[in-house]
Amino acid sequence: MKTEVVILGAGATGLTLAYELHKRKIPFALLETSSRTGGVIETHRENKFVFESGPNTLQLNRNEVGVLFEELGLQPVLPSENAKYRYILKNGRWCALPSSPLSLVTTRLFSVKDKLKLMVEPLRRSGHFENETLAATVVRRLGQSFLDYAIDPFVSGIYAGDPNELITRVAFPRLYNLEKNYGSFIRGAIHKKFDKTNIKHPMVTNKSITLSGGLETLIKTLEQKLPAKSIHRNIKLKRWKHNKNGLSIEWIENKRAHSLQTNHLVYCGSSARINDFLRTGALRGTELLSEPTTANVIQVSVGFHQWQGKKLDGFGLLAPSIERAGFLGVLFPSAIFSGRAPENGALLSFFFGGRRNPLDELESDTLVLKSVQKILAQHFETNKKPDLFRVFRYQGGIPQYDIGFDLIAQGIERLQNKFPGLHIKGNIRDGIGLPDRIVQAVQFAEQLAQST
Repeated sequence: MKTEVVILGAGATGLTLAYELHKRKIPFALLETSSRTGGVIETHRENKFVFESGPNTLQLNRNEVGVLFEELGLQPVLPSENAKYRYILKNGRWCALPSSPLSLVTTRLFSVKDKLKLMVEPLRRSGHFENETLAATVVRRLGQSFLDYAIDPFVSGIYAGDPNELITRVAFPRLYNLEKNYGSFIRGAIHKKFDKTNIKHPMVTNKSITLSGGLETLIKTLEQKLPAKSIHRNIKLKRWKHNKNGLSIEWIENKRAHSLQTNHLVYCGSSARINDFLRTGALRGTELLSEPTTANVIQVSVGFHQWQGKKLDGFGLLAPSIERAGFLGVLFPSAIFSGRAPENGALLSFFFGGRRNPLDELESDTLVLKSVQKILAQHFETNKKPDLFRVFRYQGGIPQYDIGFDLIAQGIERLQNKFPGLHIKGNIRDGIGLPDRIVQAVQFAEQLAQST
């Protein structure tokens, strides 16, 4: 049997790609090794709490996301007014990130020297070195205190990464391009804001949103739009190979052998498993990619039927590395969105690990609970035991766009040239956020549509 496209991996990238292909009437098959679609995106309901594993919110900042939501009939749930406050831990105290010019002047987060440096940032000479780390970029243009108490915790919240490892050009390309194209972060941001050619979809708000029923609503809606026979779950990949007719792939499903011939084989799986996929290539000489640097993370959902601690009036609390607090950050889902916890209760989402915080001391859930209770006592003014406690562990879940990224990108290019019709997608390239996954899938589907 033959189909035009075979997609490996039914996470956000694979599902969105499948939807876009189906919309364009391009035949496809979607293969998934687990029993469910969506990857790490899953919404849970337990003991009157609604909580997420994987991403807790989606930043609605790309036109492709707005178009997809409109087509699917999905209405974003906007965050509460309180969610505009984001707290940073400094010297054991909560400090709100500046949200206005006045608060920037008065904040204790940044030094006077660096505040003055920020004021003249548009006048500073442009650098835009290709392989400069994010840490070096920020110190050069903004100063050390902005790195320590703004960028470092921000990077922990996105990549669980180390700004001394991440390369600005690939990890934060829009920031890199502001300096490259406009000579300044501030000047570039102002230009972008008033650029009349930058037309936004009506749904694009640049806010962190969710969906009614949680982010898994996106996954379920995409799946419902696809022909049931096109999705294959619980598969075990046997081999793939390139031949004169394109590519072929073989797998086991329900103890039966299956195979397909295809013109396009698209890997949309985990970056940590990319070489496992490549090893199943039947042709000798299939090149393996350089192993991507990844971050291990533990996410903990913690709920209270009656909250008796510090007032939760913001998006969350981030812990800069310089504070050595033992955690990356804590989100306040019940403060961001309604219906996440019982009335007068609270739902929090803790994050541990990352590139700078080994997880050796959190090997068991019992040790995780002890750490959570210690943080609650020290920083949230409560000794009460949680009514909800769920631990999610992610091994190698977040690829780091570091100095090795170019080697990986070059390896992908060689593989795709060697085996025409093979495509490597997913979070190993083009960004790790959920909006990035949607944009990548939409744009690639358009490329396939134009070539078929």
